[in-house]
Amino acid sequence: MPGMFLVLYCENFDFLKAALSCKGNINSKLPEEVNYALPFCGPLGLPDTILEEIDCGFTALQVLCMRPDGEYIDGKEILIEIVSLLIKVTHMKELFQGHSPLSMAIASGNISIVKTLLQSNIILPDQILGHQVGTALTVLLDPVRLKFVPLELLIQMMSCLIDAGANPLLIVNINSFRGTSLQYAHYNLENMKAQISTLSKKKKEKQLKNEEIKKYTIIVDHLNRKI
Repeated sequence: MPGMFLVLYCENFDFLKAALSCKGNINSKLPEEVNYALPFCGPLGLPDTILEEIDCGFTALQVLCMRPDGEYIDGKEILIEIVSLLIKVTHMKELFQGHSPLSMAIASGNISIVKTLLQSNIILPDQILGHQVGTALTVLLDPVRLKFVPLELLIQMMSCLIDAGANPLLIVNINSFRGTSLQYAHYNLENMKAQISTLSKKKKEKQLKNEEIKKYTIIVDHLNRKI
């Protein structure tokens, strides 16, 4: 295991700064032999199983940005402090499976890390990501986010992105879709509405889909007002 990951287990933030001052490689990645449940950032108070599904290939910053629970842990301030330091020394344009640290934080619903990344002025909010991803804004606009991230957080993160310079009218390519992020949002909304007809005999599923559509409509309306 790369030494930098071990350093991040400790409770003392100064250990991380010392490791960096000694030219520790913050861009090293987790090799295959350690893609099991790691007690990553144990001092933040989470059980060892938090990263059960971790894949090899992540850098330290990418792992932190994937944490879905950063808003609710006692050590949130430590997490943000570590992220702030890592931003300055990490290769920020490097992607993993098409995702940047920013898009990972958005997908995880970790608004504190999203704000920290954007406030660094190092992150490009409109960075073009993998062909299945698009940009950070289109990651947020993927309807699947509604299953994992509260609507209020999605709205807040959208405002953060656009205030930081994300352009809803930027042309993006996501699989077979090509158009602006705004068009992508409307495209998703129409697809969601079309799915209702296939659920005509499934009352509970239809009700859940209608609730998703209501929430997604709020997101689209908020995006329209931001333009």
